[in-house]
Amino acid sequence: MRWKQAVSTEVSSSQRNVLVLPSNAPARDFYLGDVHGSPGLVEALLAAAGVDLAAGDRVIAAGDLIDRGRDSGGALDLLDVPGFHSVLGNHDDLMLRGDLERWYGIGGAGVWWWTSPRYRRHHWLERVAALPTMIEVAGPQPVRVVHAEDPFGEQGVLPGVLDDAARDTALWGGAGLLETRRWLKSCRHQAVAPRAIGPQSSQGWTVCGHEALGALVGPRGLGGCAPLVVGNTVYLDTGAGCEHGALSLANLDEMTYWQARHCGRRIVVTRDDLRERVIPRPALPDVERKAA
Repeated sequence: MRWKQAVSTEVSSSQRNVLVLPSNAPARDFYLGDVHGSPGLVEALLAAAGVDLAAGDRVIAAGDLIDRGRDSGGALDLLDVPGFHSVLGNHDDLMLRGDLERWYGIGGAGVWWWTSPRYRRHHWLERVAALPTMIEVAGPQPVRVVHAEDPFGEQGVLPGVLDDAARDTALWGGAGLLETRRWLKSCRHQAVAPRAIGPQSSQGWTVCGHEALGALVGPRGLGGCAPLVVGNTVYLDTGAGCEHGALSLANLDEMTYWQARHCGRRIVVTRDDLRERVIPRPALPDVERKAA
């Protein structure tokens, strides 16, 4: 149990931080959903999208690199690749804390962890301990990446260090995610489908993972789920690591996304228009806004 003893239950300053990345022009930024132990799908997506990390392109993941899939160790090794960035996900956080009860409870702490050499586990813990809770990408349309929910909404300027409540919302979601889920479920039975509209250019994007909300609203993508854009929030978790799930990669400048999934021994990759997956976020009624 040296691993558990070596991991402090205190949250380090790096895990509370917001990492600010400068604009990457003329190179490109790509945003990746929850990897969940699927580095092979990552490789296939980068090849299909023509991502060139050596030339300055960047990949920014929404966290949850581990569990469910075939190779969580390989997914964690992506953190050693120059140009690959990730925020902390709730699965990653529970591994880091050594919180076995909660980690088991969400389908983690699998055989992959216990059978990996100690030196690799130690290295992975060091790399995950350095992950920020949020990443902000500067530019004309800034992009904010957080695992589950942006705890600051449209408030704009971010603090350099998150408090406990903000960090918990970022990793697990809060009232905003719950309300979005409820609204999408109500749309599901009213034949409301995504419409081909552009982003609201006056605001930046927020990229999240954590929950496959795209499965609630058709048309469906590869493996039964596609990314979904609600207002200015891009939900990229599409069930990677699950039996019929897929991993999604998006380029927000081109409003394009790619999906990859295992099909037997093969990996199938598709490309689609993200504008076809945009739903305007409804305005809250005055009564609800006042109550909030």
